[in-house]
Amino acid sequence: MELDRSFKNVHLIGIGGIGMSALGIMAFNAGMKVSGSDAFSNENTDMLREKYEIEVNIPQKSEVINTDLDLVVISSAIKEDNEELQEARRKNLKIIERANFLNFLTTNRKQIAVAGTHGKTTTSALLGETLWYGGCDPLVFTGGIDKLFHSNIHDGKGDLFVFEADESDASFHHFNPYAAIITNIEEDHVDFYSSMKDIEESFDFFISKIKRLLILNYDDSNCRKFIETVKNLSIKTYSISDDTADYWVSDVTMDRDGLYFDIGSKKHGMITDFHLSHRGYHNLSNTLSVIALILELGLLKIDNLRASLKRFKGVKRRFDVIGKFNNCLVVDDYAHHPSEIGSVMSSCNDHFGEEYCRENLVIIFQPHRYSRLEKFHKEFADVMEKYSYKRMILAPVYSAGESPIDGVSSKLIYDSVNENQNYFLAQDLDGVFNNISENTEDGDIILFLGAGDINSVGYRLVDKNEKTDMINKTEQDNDNL
Repeated sequence: MELDRSFKNVHLIGIGGIGMSALGIMAFNAGMKVSGSDAFSNENTDMLREKYEIEVNIPQKSEVINTDLDLVVISSAIKEDNEELQEARRKNLKIIERANFLNFLTTNRKQIAVAGTHGKTTTSALLGETLWYGGCDPLVFTGGIDKLFHSNIHDGKGDLFVFEADESDASFHHFNPYAAIITNIEEDHVDFYSSMKDIEESFDFFISKIKRLLILNYDDSNCRKFIETVKNLSIKTYSISDDTADYWVSDVTMDRDGLYFDIGSKKHGMITDFHLSHRGYHNLSNTLSVIALILELGLLKIDNLRASLKRFKGVKRRFDVIGKFNNCLVVDDYAHHPSEIGSVMSSCNDHFGEEYCRENLVIIFQPHRYSRLEKFHKEFADVMEKYSYKRMILAPVYSAGESPIDGVSSKLIYDSVNENQNYFLAQDLDGVFNNISENTEDGDIILFLGAGDINSVGYRLVDKNEKTDMINKTEQDNDNL
């Protein structure tokens, strides 16, 4: 849909979502009059009201849709029976999806997209931060809260727009990026795609819209399929295991301060002394893709690139240490696909050692979506049995708006593991909290995995710990009086 550059009044249905709230900020900064609505208040709606004085209506109601609106923006989470959407249709207002609006707001910049089944949030944040530290000041839009910008958006003034391109509902088809990274291509989002072939065709269409450069993960077999089939586009590959790619790594070491490595390049030769303050071979792969793109486009000099990468702060909910509980670290991670679970557990085993994990690593996993669990419950069980840990707590499914599917629950994973004596099947989040409170020992690592609200239990534990410390300190102070 062609959008009129003169429109000024925009209304976002579901403005409390992380992506929609960022769009509201961008529209506000572009000089538009912005309003929005959501079913419930949250920290995003509070921020929009307080910091930007944007009118946010809670709950949603048809009366706020008036003929003064030039545009109504919706996300894929908004259903057809939404009363505001129905009223906008009745009044024949222009209605577009959020990705189309984001593309509209950024067509005057060089769009650099980060796509892929896994790793795109971290990779887009890494690219955005590195360019910002390097002096480019890009507009950055990610699917998570960047710890440098304290937001999922940085409305930079430079000519680059770095963004996470979402394949989950094919919304990345709305863009015509100047350059792109594809981190990997796997089967997921089975609520939207009917087969792996559908997913590959979706990525194929996305690739056809890229103008200049595509950076592809050579370690991913599905990415490699496009090397020979794509024409009229520069493709460069990267690998953490194969030096026949255009960019590869060597001399990798990992310690508690992160990753140290050198890279090889067909174009630049060997470049030494890179450091990233994050662990895990998946992060090494993500970093290499960023290095490849920046060097291919000549965005930063090598010394500037090396220094900027060192400063990467990361994204919330990506092995995010949120506090302590009874002398235990409490860690939150967004992993919700079998491959992502495997990457996190592998990183723990590599970094802390298998024996330590077997004695001290407590994992809490909350499946995300009934459709994903139905499709991959055996894969979840397989990856959980592959690595060492002390105990696994399975939380109930986070529906993400899906209706329950008969016979699909976390018990599918529980019944699929060979030995379930180290597994606990929780009936609700209170059961998760109580099990951890009663069974955790000093020195344990409590790791929450899932894209839903399972991290709320982690924050409850940290809050309980802080309150206990405060009571103990008060009692000690009283004893000293």
